[in-house]
Amino acid sequence: MDLLGWSLGGIVAQYATRRSPALVRKLIVAGSSPGSPVPGAEPMSDKVRQIMAKPGGGDDEDILYLFFPETERGRAAGRKHLDAVAPRLATGVSAISDAAGKGQLVAVAKLQSIPFDQTQADLESIRQPVLYANGAQDTMLPALASYVAVQHLDSAVLVLYSDAGHGFLFQHANDFATQVKNFLTNTQA
Repeated sequence: MDLLGWSLGGIVAQYATRRSPALVRKLIVAGSSPGSPVPGAEPMSDKVRQIMAKPGGGDDEDILYLFFPETERGRAAGRKHLDAVAPRLATGVSAISDAAGKGQLVAVAKLQSIPFDQTQADLESIRQPVLYANGAQDTMLPALASYVAVQHLDSAVLVLYSDAGHGFLFQHANDFATQVKNFLTNTQA
C-alpha cells in the first residue's frame, strides 16, 4: 500500500512502515516530523501547548494560529478553510473528544523524550521512497524537522510551502495533491 500520514499521523505512518516494511510501497509524511525533537529545532512553544490542551481544539483564532502563518495571505487562506468546514463545525460536535485530545498530548510528550539518535536509526531503517512535505512556517512541527528527517532517509523528496504552516495541505490542496500523484506514479522513486 501507499501510506500517507499528517501531523501525529505522519509519525505513526513512519512507525508502521518500520514495523511492517513489506506492506508499504511508498510513504508520504505531511506536516510532521521523524518523532523526537531534531537537533537545532526550537521546542514546541507554550502557546501551542496551551491551545492544544483546550477542550475541543480551541476557537477560530486558535485554529488560525496553529495551522496558518500569521501573514495576510496565510490568514486569508485560513479563513477560507474555516468557511469551507463551517457547515460541519456548526453541528456543535467537537472534532476531537477531550479524551482523544488528552491522549494526543500524552503521545506528544512521550515523543519529546525520545533521543534523536534513536530516531535517526529508525529513519535510516526505512528503505521505501518517502515524500516529506510541510509548511515552512509550521508552528507545531517545524519545517527543520522535515529537512533533518530527509537527510536520514534512503530515498526521500522534501517539499516545503514557503507561505504555509501546519495546514499547508488545506492552503495548497491542489498543489499538494499534484505532488502526491506525481510521487506515487513516478516509477523512478
